[in-house]
Amino acid sequence: MSDKSTTISVQITSDFICPWCFVAERRLVETAKQLGLALEVSYLPYELNPHMPKEGLNRREYRSRKFGSWAESVLRDRQTVESAQGDPLTFNYDAIQKTPNSRMAHRAVLYAQRHQADLEAELSDQIFEAYFTRGLDIGQPSGRGGPRGRARRAPLTGLSAKR
Repeated sequence: MSDKSTTISVQITSDFICPWCFVAERRLVETAKQLGLALEVSYLPYELNPHMPKEGLNRREYRSRKFGSWAESVLRDRQTVESAQGDPLTFNYDAIQKTPNSRMAHRAVLYAQRHQADLEAELSDQIFEAYFTRGLDIGQPSGRGGPRGRARRAPLTGLSAKR
């Protein structure tokens, strides 16, 4: 058996407000770790809500309209939490007050791809965490809860995209 690790290039198309994208990304990374594989991940943007206002919308109001009721929205959230049990992630839906326009988050990752590619995967992971775990508004510039300045600051925080 060789000591060389195998590196697999993967392109992930996702939106940072998609809970199933968060679950899939974490499962991919964990599976690769368990198998001793190195991942070279690049992210392609996809906006679930391309017509979302720039400032986003109140989550309860938006999802009540989208799913027919708040109770249905809560049920769907519960399904993602239950499906992700045992996965290395935390959903904190109670902390999320707004459904953001995710374009700013995608732009931050695009910036990292072009200027600091070694930080792309870590930045993407941090954006998922910011939204789903901490309830931050990832649609706003950094300083108001969002990721915009994070790619430029990332080298100062010692982030690494190595997985």
